[in-house]
Amino acid sequence: MSDLHFSNDVVKPWDELNVLLTERLALQPDLSDITRLAGSLAVAIRHQVDAAGISDNQANGESNDHRIISDTADFWKHGPLRNAARNNKLSTESFFEYAPGKGFSFIRNALFVEHSTLGKHDFLVTSLSAIQYWIRKRNISINWSGSV
Repeated sequence: MSDLHFSNDVVKPWDELNVLLTERLALQPDLSDITRLAGSLAVAIRHQVDAAGISDNQANGESNDHRIISDTADFWKHGPLRNAARNNKLSTESFFEYAPGKGFSFIRNALFVEHSTLGKHDFLVTSLSAIQYWIRKRNISINWSGSV
């Protein structure tokens, strides 16, 4: 996978998901464009092991965030996994703030991975860290830093 493909298949979808989460949308927590995009992004990140020519065990050992994203991708593609300790689910939550006299105002939506053994993680934060791991690991030449 070239640097351009990485940018197209991983970085651009991450940026699009990040922007989509800032829109004032009412979302079904477990089924939406957001969860669909996140599942596809997780799969693209997970398959970086193929492009790098390394084992899943090596990548998972070097980056716990990649491990979470890899488990998310495998669950997204296959449903419940044989190793139940890897199972997880994606869900969205909306965040608001309250100011007396002003009421509630929307901050953003967030997407979480609820991993059966590794706990609850913000998908954007975790996937950003996994992407940065692959940028370093594969020496990808890209001027991108991503920011939630």
